[in-house]
Amino acid sequence: MKKIIGILLLILSFNILGATTKAPNFTGKNQYGVETSLDNFKGKFIILTFWATWCPACRHELPSIDELYNQYGENKKDVVFLGVSNEKESTLKDFLTKKGYHFPTVASQDAFTKYPVRAFPTMFIIDKEGNIINYSIGAIPKETLSKYIDINLLQKTF
Repeated sequence: MKKIIGILLLILSFNILGATTKAPNFTGKNQYGVETSLDNFKGKFIILTFWATWCPACRHELPSIDELYNQYGENKKDVVFLGVSNEKESTLKDFLTKKGYHFPTVASQDAFTKYPVRAFPTMFIIDKEGNIINYSIGAIPKETLSKYIDINLLQKTF
């Protein structure tokens, strides 16, 4: 019962931007030194999370994001996880390496000029057509995010 209530609360907590809102493209280098663009992931269901190394809620959520990144195929299948930070590349890389997180995260001021991020963490959900379909502010439990992804992937297959 708690899981059902959690899923319902998550769905209700997402603020719908509208299916016609295209996700703005941005670029930045990830922790592996690779220049990454949101356009690289066209045709994928994208979990775009804005976070900071100093943010307690982010530190709580990041292990779940990394686990889900692994669970859903390390960005090689239908679901892509992409982190965004406005910190220095070296700070970002050191933090991710120390914590053992592998999901790609880009250092991109460009992204922060194009997305309405007012608090950390902020997550945008982008459908396979490149539309922002939802966003949420605050950490999301792993199980809840996983159920949300599964529900949306199922809906898109019919």
